[in-house]
Amino acid sequence: MIIGIDPHPGHYTSAALELFGKLAEWRTFPNTPAALEEFLSWLESWAEVQVAVEGPTQTFFTQWCTHLLAEGYPVVPVATQRVVERRLRAAGGKTDGRDAILVAQALLAEPDLPPLTQPDWVRALQELTRTRKALAATLKGQRMRLQDTREPTVRHALENVIDTLEAQVQALGQEIEQRVKELAPRLLQLVGVGGIIAATLLSEVADITRFASPDRFAAYCGAAPQPWQSSASQRVRVNPRGNRRLNWVLHLITRTRLRVDPTSQALVARKRQEGKTHREALRVLKTAIARQLYRVLRTLAPLFVKPDTIPH
Repeated sequence: MIIGIDPHPGHYTSAALELFGKLAEWRTFPNTPAALEEFLSWLESWAEVQVAVEGPTQTFFTQWCTHLLAEGYPVVPVATQRVVERRLRAAGGKTDGRDAILVAQALLAEPDLPPLTQPDWVRALQELTRTRKALAATLKGQRMRLQDTREPTVRHALENVIDTLEAQVQALGQEIEQRVKELAPRLLQLVGVGGIIAATLLSEVADITRFASPDRFAAYCGAAPQPWQSSASQRVRVNPRGNRRLNWVLHLITRTRLRVDPTSQALVARKRQEGKTHREALRVLKTAIARQLYRVLRTLAPLFVKPDTIPH
């Protein structure tokens, strides 16, 4: 049985599909401890279960994800882009129940999607990196607002808010840097990989051993090139699917290496000489970076089975 879950902060809609795609049942559970127990009992009514979730690492789903893994249920992340593509092909509108069915269908269509494992330190890094990113975005917005403010009382209030946000963003950044140094200092030796990028990479990958090859990891990052042919026209397009936070990591590393890394600069120059556009050459570089990150993360594989690697 494939259980597809469309999670939202207040409730989770679940659809149970049999292996040939027939809908057996769908239900909605509130995001409460009591509903979690009811959901686990519901899962026990099926003989063999795989759980497919759209975005299982979202903060509001963390408790349920942890319990599912602890109970031995395989949890398979399904990228939002996959759900959107299936919804557009089916052309029938959007409801939570329908999205839960589409999540399950995505796993039925791609049974090799890697399952998630989540040691304790992964959840800690996720909370740290995502909170810092959210606060940094708020800080940027308040700075922009301050530039357009002339009222002295309002300016004073905004300046106090900005000072507080700056201090908290810096404090979280220092904590993230320290944890990455303790966990995976080798990542910090790579060109373009700082503490925030390394922490985001580690927390979003969760378990590198679930990817059988560098190409599968690149595909999960949205960095695997896709051939596109129409009659005599043949080209390679960007892959819009995959984990967007990891794609953001690859984008930042690529930008840094284009500025400071001679090897990356030479690769892009060589691809331009071969007739590729600048954008196509950057895609080649991004894929190469994804493969390098995969090889380094594979050397860290033992960490993914030791939940208490980072002290709390």
